[in-house]
Amino acid sequence: MSVERLLQSLAGGVVVALLNVTTAFSIAALLFAGQPREMFLAGATVLLLSTAVAALAGALFCGYPATIVAPRSGLAPIQATTIALIGASDLPAVAVLPTMLASIMVTTIGAGVFLFLVGHFRLGALIRYIPYPVIAGFFAGIGLIFVLAGMAVATGQGVSLAMLGHHLRPDVANLTVAALGAGLLFLALEQGIGRWWVVPTAILVVLAAFYGLLALLGLDLGQAAALGWLPEREAASLRLPPLRPVDFALLDWGWLWPSLGAVFAVAVLSAFMLLIDVSAIELVADTELSPDRELKVTGLTNIFVGLLGGYTSVHTVADTSIAGRLAGPQRMTALIYAGLVVLVLAAGPVLVGVIPPFLLGALLIHLGIDFLLTWVWRRRRDMPLQDFAVVLAILVAIAFVGLLEGIALGCGLAVLLFVINYSRLPVIKAETTGEAFPSIVTRQPDARAILAREVYKIRILRLQGYLFFGSADKMLAAIRARLGEGAGKHLRYLILDFTHVSDLDSSAVQAFVRLDRIAARRSLRLVLTGLEERARARLDAMGFFSRPRGPLVRPTLTDGFTWCEASILDRRPMTIVPGADLLPVLSDLIGQPAAAEALVPFFERLDQTDGDWLFRQGETGRSLFVIASGTASVVVERGVGMPRVVQIYEHGTVLGEMALFTGDARTASVRIDGYATVFRLGLPQFNAAVLAEPAAAAAFQAFILRLMAERLESANKALLSTL
Repeated sequence: MSVERLLQSLAGGVVVALLNVTTAFSIAALLFAGQPREMFLAGATVLLLSTAVAALAGALFCGYPATIVAPRSGLAPIQATTIALIGASDLPAVAVLPTMLASIMVTTIGAGVFLFLVGHFRLGALIRYIPYPVIAGFFAGIGLIFVLAGMAVATGQGVSLAMLGHHLRPDVANLTVAALGAGLLFLALEQGIGRWWVVPTAILVVLAAFYGLLALLGLDLGQAAALGWLPEREAASLRLPPLRPVDFALLDWGWLWPSLGAVFAVAVLSAFMLLIDVSAIELVADTELSPDRELKVTGLTNIFVGLLGGYTSVHTVADTSIAGRLAGPQRMTALIYAGLVVLVLAAGPVLVGVIPPFLLGALLIHLGIDFLLTWVWRRRRDMPLQDFAVVLAILVAIAFVGLLEGIALGCGLAVLLFVINYSRLPVIKAETTGEAFPSIVTRQPDARAILAREVYKIRILRLQGYLFFGSADKMLAAIRARLGEGAGKHLRYLILDFTHVSDLDSSAVQAFVRLDRIAARRSLRLVLTGLEERARARLDAMGFFSRPRGPLVRPTLTDGFTWCEASILDRRPMTIVPGADLLPVLSDLIGQPAAAEALVPFFERLDQTDGDWLFRQGETGRSLFVIASGTASVVVERGVGMPRVVQIYEHGTVLGEMALFTGDARTASVRIDGYATVFRLGLPQFNAAVLAEPAAAAAFQAFILRLMAERLESANKALLSTL
């Protein structure tokens, strides 16, 4: 490594170490606010130890070389809640601190296991489903806790709104004012200048000014400590290791069970923070990282840190960005940073003894006000009013009840708002009458005439979304309304298309059971299309399909509509019956028996079997076909995918007429289904008919023009049905 690179890494390591050592003391002050000085020093040891180990792990194992892994202040309020409860308990004095430290250890190990498992099972994306208003409300609540904790650290009083008056007592008001003033100064400088070095420089300036003032007033360190401006000198000793073997015999394991909720909250929040910051690091460093790998690395790191009695640590994009800007993507930066933290840990008694409590409080107040401004004031325009109301509700709940209760309230409100808003979405995506829906079956004229009169008895409802208790009754009421109005009173077939339905719950199943009862009373046949197997199984379990002539299931909407058409045509007499004779078919199509009789000799009879192809896609077309018996399917073949049937021709119909006149390549293939008798009219034969039987040929041409117009209208209807 060149000297220049080494100096860059040294500069980056020093700056990041200064920032994170300050953060470590701030978190320790928050965790043990209102507790004896001995406990704060134990907390400082935990945080410094965690900072050093996490920095080393990030430097060696994370995907981006300059990644900084460190304790996060955003997790502290959750842990502080547990520590405050232990501090207020009736445990023996010798058991309080070991129990507090054990709760930190258990939380860190639990969070590490959670992070590792989430990464191992590739579930990183699931953490991002936490509603944004809940995250915003959480950080706003953290901001309030930071402000109150800053006052508590400065004055030695408790952390709560109820203690606000104690911070303004005459004997400690000067400490509160100093903390608030320094905190606001840090915030103003940071917001005004916006450079990474502003706050560290301001801390050094305030520290120098403080000791200058002590010298000016002629106060030594002992006198300053007696006035509350400095910690007591005899208490200034760190606790290494944080948890000693003898402590395990003293701590109360029963107090660790109530902290399991905090363990889960820290685990989920740390995963969320890590994933958000990993995404941000990718943008800042212009690199690609594996979120699941980062989760596993950080999980193992926290398990190891927890076994040492340490605090939960995750990636931090701000420090990673600073390290990358100063020294580039070098692991040496993080290694130097880890070494400097170890030096601070070794010099802990001297360092802790000279830091005034109001300065630590100012750092917390600075962070707290910044959080409140960011998540309450600035983000208010970025979210709907109802989401902002959730943020405020969480903030109030955290202020007057507690942090975990506020998060639970926020999650509950977010779910409630989701249910309300989602239930407002229309369950019926689109509604189509039988007249407007395009049929894929081409039938003889008599069948088309019958359907033209009777197809209004078919109604199609395309459903969408997740059908659940919030939308089931709304859906049923909408269908009832359609059955009771106008043409709905004469409906005989109701097609419910589930293609765009993701799933349905038991309430929706009950709604469909009730709909089937209505259908039975109305002699209405329900046809369900596009139904997934899971949804079908749920309906079947409730006996939905058990009624004779009850609901019918078809794979696609087109299949369902075709079945309804066939049901209408069932047992209706037709003029053209399947057979081997062309004359009656041609007479009915043209409408002029004499012209049909004159043209029959020009047609060629083809007896086809199942699977035969009349023609294939891409072939040059020089003939049309009349189906006297059987059916034929028009098949579109595209690439390597499965062929798709787009039209079905029954007996008594004509196909391939366009190619007779244009000679263009066939745009689809035609396959025979079953057995069929087909008559072909080629271009040479048609030209011969024009010369030999001009009147009959003219009548046939007029029929073809009508047929093309009808099919163009049908194509337009099909296009409109997709809009």
